[in-house]
Amino acid sequence: MLIDIDSLFEKYVKKFMKENAGKYNEEQWEGKMVELYEAFGNIPLTQLGTTPIEYYKNMTGVELKELLNQHIEKKVSVPDFLCDAIVNKKCEDELISLLKNNNEELKAYTVNLLNDMGSVKPLSMYFDLLKDNNLNADLKELITEILTDNCEVESIKERAITEYSKYPQIKEYLIEILSRCKKDDRIYKILIEEFIKNPENIPLYASYISVYGDERALPILFEEIEREGVSYIDFQELKFAIEALGGEYEKERNFSNDIYYKKIKQEDLNNEMN
Repeated sequence: MLIDIDSLFEKYVKKFMKENAGKYNEEQWEGKMVELYEAFGNIPLTQLGTTPIEYYKNMTGVELKELLNQHIEKKVSVPDFLCDAIVNKKCEDELISLLKNNNEELKAYTVNLLNDMGSVKPLSMYFDLLKDNNLNADLKELITEILTDNCEVESIKERAITEYSKYPQIKEYLIEILSRCKKDDRIYKILIEEFIKNPENIPLYASYISVYGDERALPILFEEIEREGVSYIDFQELKFAIEALGGEYEKERNFSNDIYYKKIKQEDLNNEMN
């Protein structure tokens, strides 16, 4: 049965605040909310016939999954007690089935909960989500982060390499994943090619090379940093990447006419004056 637990909690809080008016300042009230929510989880409620924690704890994985689905569909706030119960019960298989649902909010909850329970089962499915044009950037970034955290898994590396060659529209996510993978000549080639093909975004692609950590890239970085007209921002990122790979660049360069250099120096001056 779908019950708005968070609404019940709000009533509980209003009653508590009324009874304790003037005892806490605004900052103290913020800290008090966490304490009150934890306490609320162990209070028997007539609407539930038990405490919120026990209410969800006694449900099966299928029941928890369906309840999560109902909360999203009916736009009723999803209580933390429900999420905690799902994670504690390790409802992996039940949740994975929700990844095929078209509701973006439900997918977001599902991915977050699977990640919280440390599930690796849906990792291959996450590549398909990256290709979903209807998925928002925030969720795709979360998925990329999860895949990056698991990039030591050989199948993740191989899948990322394969997807890169087939789906250029998601290469921005795949390159980030690949830059964290174990050394592989195919990955090195991809990172170097992208660095060369994207002169307008040197800082980003230089950072991928520095994270990857292959010193073979040093000659290419040196060539770029020596380029006449390199911007101050690009110069700084290239210098950092070179140093990250064990190289050194100590040549003095004049950026007095560079707009980024002027802006940064003006900001530094303003900060000193303030």
